[in-house]
Amino acid sequence: MAWIVQSASEGPIVITDMGITLTKNQVRDLDIIGRQNAERSTDIQYLLQKGFIRTIRKDASPSMTPEVDPKIMADLKLASEQITAAAAMSEEQAKAAKALQEQNLRLQAQLEEQKKQLDEGKKQSGEIAGKQDQILAEIKAFAQRDPLGIKAIKEALENIKAEKLVVVERRAEIAKEIKAADEVTERELKTQDNILKLKESKLDRNFEDLGKTVSQKAESVQESINALDEMGI
Repeated sequence: MAWIVQSASEGPIVITDMGITLTKNQVRDLDIIGRQNAERSTDIQYLLQKGFIRTIRKDASPSMTPEVDPKIMADLKLASEQITAAAAMSEEQAKAAKALQEQNLRLQAQLEEQKKQLDEGKKQSGEIAGKQDQILAEIKAFAQRDPLGIKAIKEALENIKAEKLVVVERRAEIAKEIKAADEVTERELKTQDNILKLKESKLDRNFEDLGKTVSQKAESVQESINALDEMGI
């Protein structure tokens, strides 16, 4: 059983009533703190409603099995009972029975569509969970082989991200300075920008290459970082 959410905020998110902090794009299993505790958390409900966090997997608890809309089920039952009661009626009543029968068919179609959506949701959740499990398994195996090495890689990945942020911010500043610069200064600024552009590209390559060392299953380095965060590395 798991209720996995991911931060959708650019900065850290503090869930005060649970004592949890989520970093950018971090994935967290809320069932670690207990499904009932998570369901009762007003902070979690608010963040979900506002889109600051999103659910990427939520297995049913023993007391929470997927159900179709109760209203559709109730309407379907009522329509069936009315069809039975309309048997052997007059022509006018027969028309009413036919309308009820058509309504019954529409409700059945809605029911089938909702069941299909539930099945598709389960399938997608299973695929996401399966991929996450594979990434976690790879990283756990790496950590068992080289616990110090994986911590060094995590630290290096964070350092590269921080260094790239500095480069990106400086390039943005240069772009503004160029607009107000004279011809000589503009050439100097463009030279600086070209150097920083090359540095940014190199940082991106190093980031991707280093990320692949901990997981081949991850489609992005961020997925590996999220798994490292989930493991507490």
